[in-house]
Amino acid sequence: MISDYELPQLVKQTEEEKLLPQDITIKAGVFPEELKLDKPCWSEIKKPVSLLSNFTCWLYVTADEIIYELKKDTKTPQYLNSYLLGWGLSMLFWERNEPAIHCSCVYNEKGAVIISGNSGCGKSTVTAHFLDHGYGLVADDISVVQLREDGAYATPCFPAQKFCRDVVTARNLNTDDLIYINEEKDKFLVPYEGDFPSEPIKIRCMIVLGKAAVDAPVLDEPTGLGKFLTCLNSLFLKPLLRQDLNAQENATPMLKMASYFPVYTLVRPEEGDTKKEVLELLNTLM
Repeated sequence: MISDYELPQLVKQTEEEKLLPQDITIKAGVFPEELKLDKPCWSEIKKPVSLLSNFTCWLYVTADEIIYELKKDTKTPQYLNSYLLGWGLSMLFWERNEPAIHCSCVYNEKGAVIISGNSGCGKSTVTAHFLDHGYGLVADDISVVQLREDGAYATPCFPAQKFCRDVVTARNLNTDDLIYINEEKDKFLVPYEGDFPSEPIKIRCMIVLGKAAVDAPVLDEPTGLGKFLTCLNSLFLKPLLRQDLNAQENATPMLKMASYFPVYTLVRPEEGDTKKEVLELLNTLM
């Protein structure tokens, strides 16, 4: 990848790698005037070009290129970083029929474990538990899944984690050494110091976390349609696809992905501290 915009989450290329053909280009450009609609926020996820407009920027995305234009009246130019590495990359790989999953991902000698779920469901806590017990980091927020003949593979994505302030405090991290990335959620970007993989890792299983009106944490393994829908709901692009989420061209890669590995759901009570019980259930899987 080559980018004219500094992206601190990425691993810098070696001098040898700079001589290789670039697979992805991120660069500033001018969004086509005929596509600049009056409404500020909209998206169109289609092949061969996907488009996005929000209060910060316009994105024009193909299978090998992300072109961005900052809006002149934007009040949040610092958000461009996360839009390029989130919406931008997920749209680019969707053009290649490689779904990007909203997840954390860890691995050991048995393979990769995807940890998915909505914001606030406990992904960071569960990921930290795995990392504290001998696992390595593959991704923290988004991972592109490669669908091969012998299975599905999680692509390493950014050697860094996003920690809320309470996690930073609990781990005695110095905020002066971290990058502050989100005022709304009060989050920091924390560099990952362990061994970071350079190649995709075969996925062993997927764990989807959630909260519901239950008395105690519940672990389940959906099958059939339920398994497929659980995977589909973990798509990074789900909010943008909307009514097109179940279209055949969008559903087919997810159906194939769901056939490759087991999927588990772990639902905990909406109130109370059940961290111990959740981690005990996860230990029975691992």
